[in-house]
Amino acid sequence: MGKMGRSSAGRRSLGWRSLLLLAGVLAAVAAIASPAAAAPVSALAWGEGKLGQLGDGADANSSLPVLVTGLKGVAAVAGGGGHSLALLNNGTVMAFGGNIYGQLGDRSRKDSNVPVESRLKKAATAIAAGAYHSLALIENGTVEAWGEDLYGQLGDGESGKGAGSDVPVAVTGLTGVTAIAAEGENSMALLGNGTVMAWGLNDEGELGNGTTTNSDVPVAVTGLTGVKAIGVGREFSLALLDNGTVMAWGSNNRGQLGNGTTTNSDVPIAVPGLSGVKAIAAGFGHSLALLGNGTVVAWGANSHGELGNASTEDSHVPVAVTGLSGVTAISATGGEDSVALLSGGKVMDWGSNNRGQLGNGTTTDSDVPVMVQGLNEILGISAGGNHNLAFGPAEATLPAPVVKILKPATGPETGGIKVKIEGQNFTGTTSVMFGSKAATFTVNTGRSITAVLPPGAVGPVNVTVTTPSGTSTITPKDVFKYKKG
Repeated sequence: MGKMGRSSAGRRSLGWRSLLLLAGVLAAVAAIASPAAAAPVSALAWGEGKLGQLGDGADANSSLPVLVTGLKGVAAVAGGGGHSLALLNNGTVMAFGGNIYGQLGDRSRKDSNVPVESRLKKAATAIAAGAYHSLALIENGTVEAWGEDLYGQLGDGESGKGAGSDVPVAVTGLTGVTAIAAEGENSMALLGNGTVMAWGLNDEGELGNGTTTNSDVPVAVTGLTGVKAIGVGREFSLALLDNGTVMAWGSNNRGQLGNGTTTNSDVPIAVPGLSGVKAIAAGFGHSLALLGNGTVVAWGANSHGELGNASTEDSHVPVAVTGLSGVTAISATGGEDSVALLSGGKVMDWGSNNRGQLGNGTTTDSDVPVMVQGLNEILGISAGGNHNLAFGPAEATLPAPVVKILKPATGPETGGIKVKIEGQNFTGTTSVMFGSKAATFTVNTGRSITAVLPPGAVGPVNVTVTTPSGTSTITPKDVFKYKKG
């Protein structure tokens, strides 16, 4: 998702890197969970969390994956600019994060750092999230939308008439929809006949209908047939055809259309040199394609290494992502990073990392793929504005706990005082130890425990937290010092 703000002065004064640092996200749906999964399927998130978009009960960033609170039976996830969606197996949509325009769909404008239910009229089969709006594909082949509607991205013919909708509304005139995508202030739907409809912002030709006029109802993308997958980036769009080739249209200022130029196109044009493509993804200013051999190519903007080719130079044509193989799914984020799911259930990430969105415990950018720490047996992924999401069996996906801060870090040998333990992955904690002494404790959130200090001998001890996923590794940050008296 592109980073964006709001101004009464009009579209060009929006300030894409403003207060909320929200981006127009590829929020295409992540892969559907396998019904054969033995363990309950949960969701995890990492990166920017200041609006609650990580869903773990905290309003803070995390450079390592954290468990989203209370979700089981997750079938798909979708990341928006500053909010997140999760689709459950029963067709319910849960949402968390920023809610200034009602993008959580819970009949409020209040942010939530834990999942709340989006008030859909019928069960959903797929989800997508834009910067400040959300979409759901309904089981009858129609689409519902909620959140911001300044440029018509809800598709109900009501753009600019207020501050959007905090409950889902029907997108006008759509039937037979098989897939949806959203990013920034745009929405798109793939129909069962292989054609594509688009609506919302169009100042760069991203609706693909030969104009640059916004539309608050769906319009046909010109000349597209035989489409099997779609992707929406910041002011540009992609389509994967049945024959394994890719079409692109909209903004091309960074080469994101992949045709060797920086000239925009308001109708679809072919991305040269691509064949055998299995999946596509579009981000803030870059594009990804998954090839049939399990490798990935990328093109477009590369300021933070989001093309993954060991450089930070833009590329106007597809280039190979370094060192990736066995990839089964891809996603791209407006926070200028890229995500790939490997066949063994591991997750790789590369590009911008200023909010910890690479999930490797640092905030340092990487221009080649790095492993997201602690994830195993992941079933699907989705990239958000400056955060990322994944889902998989709970026992396999929850990383081991990490202790980062003790408040206070000293106390009397007689014990009895309360010590706040801050860190990550505390959900399901079974024990808290001060050296060899067990403490009574309360888990406040996945990142906070309050423990009652047990009596101990004068001197330093390590504080460890144990969950079903393991015990926290001893580090200098977990040292507590008992004092005399």
